[in-house]
Amino acid sequence: MTTKTSSKPASGSQKAGHKAARSKPRQPKAAITERSLQDKFLEYLPLAVIVLAFFMIYSQALNFDLLDWDDYGYIKNNPDVQNFSIRNFFTSFYGGNYHPLTCITWSVDYYLGGLNGKSYHMTNMLLHVLNIVLMYFFVKFLFERKDIALFTAALFAIHPMHVESVAWVSERKDVLYACFFLLSLIAYLRFIRNDHKKYYLASLVLFILSLLSKSAAVVLPLVLLLIDYFKEKKITTESLLLKLPFFLISILFGVIALKSQQTSMSYGFAPHFPLISRLLIASYGMTHYLLSFVFPFKQSALHPYPVAVGEALPWYFFGSAITIFLIIFCIIYFKKYRKILLFAFGFFFINLLLVIQILPVGKAIVAERYTYLAYPGLAMLLGYLLFGFSGRSKNIILVSIAAWLIFLSVQTYARLPVWKNSLTIFSDIISTHPEEESGWYNRGLVRFYMKDYKAALEDYNASLALKADNAPALYNRSLVRKEFQDYQGVLDDLNKAIALEPGYIDARKNRGIANAIFKDYQGALNDFSMVLKQYPDDTSTLINRGLIWTTLDKKEKACEDFTKAARLGSSRASKFASEACLQKKTE
Repeated sequence: MTTKTSSKPASGSQKAGHKAARSKPRQPKAAITERSLQDKFLEYLPLAVIVLAFFMIYSQALNFDLLDWDDYGYIKNNPDVQNFSIRNFFTSFYGGNYHPLTCITWSVDYYLGGLNGKSYHMTNMLLHVLNIVLMYFFVKFLFERKDIALFTAALFAIHPMHVESVAWVSERKDVLYACFFLLSLIAYLRFIRNDHKKYYLASLVLFILSLLSKSAAVVLPLVLLLIDYFKEKKITTESLLLKLPFFLISILFGVIALKSQQTSMSYGFAPHFPLISRLLIASYGMTHYLLSFVFPFKQSALHPYPVAVGEALPWYFFGSAITIFLIIFCIIYFKKYRKILLFAFGFFFINLLLVIQILPVGKAIVAERYTYLAYPGLAMLLGYLLFGFSGRSKNIILVSIAAWLIFLSVQTYARLPVWKNSLTIFSDIISTHPEEESGWYNRGLVRFYMKDYKAALEDYNASLALKADNAPALYNRSLVRKEFQDYQGVLDDLNKAIALEPGYIDARKNRGIANAIFKDYQGALNDFSMVLKQYPDDTSTLINRGLIWTTLDKKEKACEDFTKAARLGSSRASKFASEACLQKKTE
């Protein structure tokens, strides 16, 4: 009975309390909603300021052109992009790369604006803005701190080393794969927090989309393991099995990437140094990227190797190995910060793993675009350490951070015009690396198309002074010399080009014409015949050989070449054929 009577008052008091609570004046729902909206506005206002600052800095890029560099092969001279050949996008390699989703976005831009650069650059900028926002949420979910997230997003938005990825249309690969990469990481963070399979599947699908944008995304499974470590998630058999699909897909796309790059590798596109040298080159790359994070120096669209294969590396390559030991020392010695140090440097290193030249990739020893997803690791570490201060020190730190971000913004604004057009980009390479012949060669080509033949000749002379055995440069200089009617110079250049590359068909065609000018008819016949042996339906060469046969009074052979060219559709050849074949019949 006691128990029963004691239970009733408790129940009654709960009801009374409930009634009392209900009797209190409630705050209107509209007021709650308004306050929550104000809170969200205040939270996202700094992020909006970052995005606005980005647009103010990068708006000049909307007037930039497509470049006669990779943009030429990917877009300007790519019928698949111009015809939206979606089947070819998924079954073809372009420029030694496999990136079907990137090709689709270029094709959409082509539909919107043809070869006008505005739509391409706007798409790159919008993707970068999306990545700024995604970076904020990724870091916020990871650290559960807004200050570190805002700092990382700000640095990601305006760092000068990211200009190459955003302002170069060919590097749409970077901004697009990073978008899906970050979305995949965010979905994974939601998965380990809520254990909902839908987030796991979303992370996996987004990973595949990232891989279809650029093969560099293959490192994502390693980042997932890094996140597990940072979030102190136990590594179990189940957690490893969940990563297995990621690793299997990564291996598949890794094989595709290696296959896509075989052609460029076979032509010596990437120099193959011995293993010890490659390790020193990797340490140099890491040091360069670390220093450029704090203070970007000697930025360039191309950072060539300082030595050729077989030559001794400069002393500073050996000194740069100290950087790696310092990082390892800090991780071991500073136990209090070991977790953040391992995560941050791990994030930095994993996203550079494929491009620090342990495995040879590309012609450059370092490239600024490679930092696009690597630098956030360093930004997270710096934000974590700096925002740990309090009191007067914190104010000094905040002022220093603001000054540094302003400095980087100014440098980014000043760096952008380099990417305005083909002439500015190659002139920049020449100014930073005058010893690199490709800068002179490419600018000579641009000036030739601009019909600035005198300047083009000067550039080709400079290129050949640095690398005399460059057959394409010799061929291109012969085209410039032709404009000055320097036919002996034309013949000399073509002779040298063919001596270097006997199968150089375009050089053979032009040398045949040059030989004919100098009345070396047998030499002209030999060149034209070699071209036709490889390309028997080349109508212009058939006509040129026919003209030589006519000069040598070989009417029957001239008739055969002209008639064949006419059958292939050449109206010019039809006229020659009627004359040559008529003379043959008369005889």
